[in-house]
Order: sequence, then structure tokens, then C-alpha cells
Amino acid sequence: MHNDVRKLTEGAMIAAVMGVLLLIDRQMAGLLLGYFVFVLPLPMVLYSARYGLRDSLIVFAAILILSLMFGSLQTIFYMFAEGLIGLCYGTGIYHKRSRSMILAMTLVIGAVVEVFAMIVLASVFGFDIAGEIAAYSDMLVELDGMMGLGVTSMVNLEQFVIDCLVLAAVLTGILEGAVTHMLSQMMLKRLHFTLEPPKALQDMYMPKWAGYAALALVVVYFYTSMNPMESEMLQIVLQALGMAGYFFLIVMGVIAGFVYIRVRHPASSRWLYALVVLLGILFGVGMSAAGFLYITTDLHRMMMKGKDGYES
Repeated sequence: MHNDVRKLTEGAMIAAVMGVLLLIDRQMAGLLLGYFVFVLPLPMVLYSARYGLRDSLIVFAAILILSLMFGSLQTIFYMFAEGLIGLCYGTGIYHKRSRSMILAMTLVIGAVVEVFAMIVLASVFGFDIAGEIAAYSDMLVELDGMMGLGVTSMVNLEQFVIDCLVLAAVLTGILEGAVTHMLSQMMLKRLHFTLEPPKALQDMYMPKWAGYAALALVVVYFYTSMNPMESEMLQIVLQALGMAGYFFLIVMGVIAGFVYIRVRHPASSRWLYALVVLLGILFGVGMSAAGFLYITTDLHRMMMKGKDGYES
């Protein structure tokens, strides 16, 4: 009985705090939540980490009702999306899921949210994405003409602009997800939650299905690049998913390089780590292939063989 009263009280307090934020944001014409959207998941992280998914859904629904009452369409979208991130993150903590899996989930959902925000909000407020793409393409043509480079005649400008828009949205979502993760970890530690300790870099690797899923998304990315879809919206969504998978494999390839240096050449210069990062930036295709092999094969076990107690 006492625990039920505590759940109800804490849930009401969290809903009330979110309601106050909505009212302040309304007075500031959306500037508050627009610039600090990464803090929106934190209340749901706290509540779902303490009480789990079932009890948290009630609080999540209450927050959505408040956003319908006091928020704009943009606010409603972000309250739902960021609340969902907090719900998934806190539920993962409640069930003691892997820290790396929780982080990966947060980053992926954050990237997807930003891409859908670009599409959904553009549709709601009447922005013409196709017109924006055409305008950016014309601007690049003019800039190229002024500089006399002749580069625009060798590339598909429309596809290039779409890639840039998707890349910006994906990176923004990943950055927001990373900030949310760091703030959540700080908050939960201060509140004395039992958290999984940070893993050593050589222990951070993903299940094999994640590698195959990312490869499938990369194939989708390159296919849609060479065969543009008739729908601009569908093209952007598929490109975003493909780019997210591509970046994921590149990051895993960079991690594989770091692990190899740390395990096999621990006395090497730190400049080798910078070289691996540079390779990830300049040779993305090769590093993504390395990341795929690192996840789906025994490459990790082979690098760790005989080191730090790892056996074959």
C-alpha cells in the first residue's frame, strides 16, 4: 500500500513538472524545449528506472495529455518522442540490460526522431522539402560557378543535398542521445541507483544480428542512392536508416582498431589511435567493412586470444 502511494505521488510530481515546463515553453514561444530537448527524457528515465514499464506507461500517458492541452504540434511530437526515449532507457536500467545496448538504443532512437521530426514537422507546417532541396541545389550551382570548379556537373546535386540533410539530422539525433545518456547516468548515480560499471573498450562488442541488420541498412542506402524513390519522404527515411547503419559499422570498425592497438600493442603511441579515427573519416567503406567483420566473425576473439585471461 505504501509503495502504491509512493508510485502515485512520484508520478504526479513528474507529470506536474512536465506541465510547468510546457507552460514556460508556451510563454517562450517554444524556445525552451527547442534548445533543451535532450532533457525531456530525464523524468521518464527516473520513473521507469525505478518502477518499470507497466507503471511508467500511465505517467507517459499523463504527460502526453498535458502536452495536448498546453503544447503546440511541435511540442506534442517532441514530448512523445523524447518521452519514449526516456521510457526505453529507464526500462533498460530497471531490467539491468547491458549499458552498451541501452546507449546504442538511445542513439538510434534519437537519430530516427530527428529525421522524422524533419519530415513530420515539415508536412504539418507546410514546408516544401522538395523545394528546399531544389533551392540548395541551385545555390550550390551558383557557388560552383563563382569559384569555377565545375564540380556540380560531376555529381547528382539532388542526391547530395538529400544526403547532407539526412546526415545533419542523424548527427543531431546522435548528439542529443549521447547528452541524454550522460545526464541520465549522472542523475541515476546521484540517486544511488545500481548501474552497470563502464566496460573496458575490449569488452564492448555487439551481437551478430546487429551487424547483419546494419549491413542490410547500408545496402538500402546505396540502392536508394543509385535508384531514387518517387516519394521524397520515403527517400529521406530510407537514406536516414541506411546512413545510421553505415555510421554504426564505421564506429565499430574504429573500436576494432582501438582494441587491436590496446591489446596487441599497448606501448604504442597515442598517435595510432588518431590514425584509426582518421581512417574512419577518410575511408568509411573500408572501416565499415572492418566493423561488420568485427561484429559477425571471430575477429574479436582472435585479437583477445591469450590476452587478459581470454582463451580461444
